[in-house]
This record gives sequence, C-alpha cells and structure tokens, in this order.
Amino acid sequence: MKIPSCLLGLWGTNNALIRYLLRWSLPFVDEQHLKGARGSTASFSTHLHQFALSASLFSRLALVCAFAILLCSFLAWPISTLTLYQVIKWLLILVTMGVLVHCWRLLSAWHCVLGLDNQGHVTVSAPDTGVCQMGFSRPPVVNPLLCIVFLQDIDTGENRLLCIWQDMLTDTEYRSLCRLLLRTRTVL
Repeated sequence: MKIPSCLLGLWGTNNALIRYLLRWSLPFVDEQHLKGARGSTASFSTHLHQFALSASLFSRLALVCAFAILLCSFLAWPISTLTLYQVIKWLLILVTMGVLVHCWRLLSAWHCVLGLDNQGHVTVSAPDTGVCQMGFSRPPVVNPLLCIVFLQDIDTGENRLLCIWQDMLTDTEYRSLCRLLLRTRTVL
C-alpha cells in the first residue's frame, strides 16, 4: 500500500516508524480521498507539495560572511589621530555588530511553509505574514547548493526573495523542490 505523501509531509520526515504506523492505522485511505476532504477546488492532477523551511547552517554562514565583509570595510578607513573620528568609527563598528546580533536572532526564529503545485502556484505560510498566495516574478535560480525564488504577492504586488539552502531540507525534499522549480522555470 502506498502511504499518502500529504501525511508524510506533516512530520517533515520519511522515517520507517511513521511509515509503519500509517500503513497499519490507515489501510483504506488513499490520497485522492484526502485531497477531496480538504475542500479544495483544485483537480486531483494538481498535487500540492509543501516544504517546511527554517534557518540552517548555510543561511547562518551566509549572514556571518555578509557581515564579515561589511566589518572588513572598516579596515579601509584612513588612519587618523582625531578622537572624534575614532569615536565615530568605533560607534559604527558597535552598531554593525548589534545589527548582526539582531539579524542572527531574527534568522534563528525564522520559519515558513512553502507550498508549490504542479501548475506553478505558490503559497507561503509564515507566522508574521500569514498565508500568502504568490506567483513567480522571475524564473527561479536553481543549483545544488541554493535555490533563489523570486516571488510576487498576488494581492499586493510586493516582490519577495526566498533563498532556500540545501541543508534546510532533506536530500529527497531538496531534489523534488529543484525539480518543481525547474519545471516552473520552463513554464515561465
């Protein structure tokens, strides 16, 4: 019996224990009945793929590298003996470090659920914005380490950039996300 993929996506893992429990607890439920029970008006050919995203090691490293480049720019400042100049320089360095700590804390708390269907419709669910229906504003950039998705809110027209690092998802989930994004790139 095939386990409904929408149930496996609820836990974000595909481990054997969950498969075993689902196999014996839901013997007569198939995927089409579950989709119909949700009350969606989409046809059964438009399967929604959901990806739970949260901060990862690569996203934190990218943040630290960006701030390291910014902090290295202070080395290019000319050397001066004026105390006012030195005070301003050190205040700016401290403010930059404070912004780094603030961004680190925001990144550590960040998470969202990205939903993609086979037709290229995007749903982003985040705690701060709620559920947003979005479309692609530009074709996504897909590579083995990072996917960059350019989104546009359908209601407000606001453009958003979503960087999905490879370690935010399992290997199988990341490959299926890349396939979906490449499929939508050919449609755009």
